[in-house]
Amino acid sequence: MTRWFNLWVRRMLRKDFHRVMLAKDSLGVVEEVERETRPLIGLLNHSSWWDPLMGMYLADRFTPQRQLLAPMELAVFRKFGMFKKLGIFGFEPDAPESMDVLKAYVLGCIEREPATTFWLTPQGQFADVREPIRLRPGAAAIASAIAQRFGRPRVIAVALEYVFW
Repeated sequence: MTRWFNLWVRRMLRKDFHRVMLAKDSLGVVEEVERETRPLIGLLNHSSWWDPLMGMYLADRFTPQRQLLAPMELAVFRKFGMFKKLGIFGFEPDAPESMDVLKAYVLGCIEREPATTFWLTPQGQFADVREPIRLRPGAAAIASAIAQRFGRPRVIAVALEYVFW
């Protein structure tokens, strides 16, 4: 992650958040992931526009040596092109050919840098944390494609919760 973006995210978090906490029993997983060099898929719930920034913060804080990679809806990506420098790329999730394009892009990035973390919100859209989520096929398809070409990736689920006082 670029230094300016890291500083920008940290400044935003300090300004708008009282505290960012990690569940105590998660520390072992974080330490294991930090030592691994195989591809990693991080699955985030998507309840807020903060989620991608929080994912980037967590990646920079706990696995700074890993390459970051994450998709963003193409229309939003075009609006916020600065994210390209951070490993975020745009794609059209509802286009029929998008899955093949997504797989090819992710596999190409992992071929260049095996210690890549691919962050994804498997529901593909905002979801109220009180409601069940409907998963789209992207995470499973990417995990399968990575496994076929590079061996089993590590997959972790990250649940974010925002408490407003």
